[in-house]
Amino acid sequence: MDEYSSRASRLRDRTGLSPRLGLRARRSCLRATPEIQLSAFLANKPGVVAHLCDALTERGVSIRAMTVLDTVDIGTMRMIVDNVEVAKEALDDAGAAYVEVPVITIPIPNCLGGFTVIARRLAGANVNIEYMYATAVPGTEHTLGVFRVSDYESAMELDFDVDRAGRTAGPVRV
Repeated sequence: MDEYSSRASRLRDRTGLSPRLGLRARRSCLRATPEIQLSAFLANKPGVVAHLCDALTERGVSIRAMTVLDTVDIGTMRMIVDNVEVAKEALDDAGAAYVEVPVITIPIPNCLGGFTVIARRLAGANVNIEYMYATAVPGTEHTLGVFRVSDYESAMELDFDVDRAGRTAGPVRV
């Protein structure tokens, strides 16, 4: 092993940094993934959400993420599904009004400061979080965050890497 390789190996062992690439060698790169969210509008009464979920299940559509919001008269069921085209057919057949909304999903590390890193990284790129939804299961490594953002393209370019202690792979400026 030459002197450079030996020094690089010691630096990598001590810090997780790769001197040649300037990147964290022990981390995977967490990036945003583009998704289409279906937002169905529904009456705010018992059984309506169950009816739409039944319609999707009967067509073999799996809901990967969902939130239901209410107002006085109408609710909105936002969801990420595994097959958008089949889900649209199921919603049409169920008589549901819906819109397609471009969103991104980001794996959020399930650790102290995990969401903070994501929010700061977006803010540092001047990208506003218009809304988001997620939940975390204790003992799991990541949760899936669904984000509607002001600048879709800029958000897609960002690296959302964070280690288990909530530290970022690089500087985050706000």
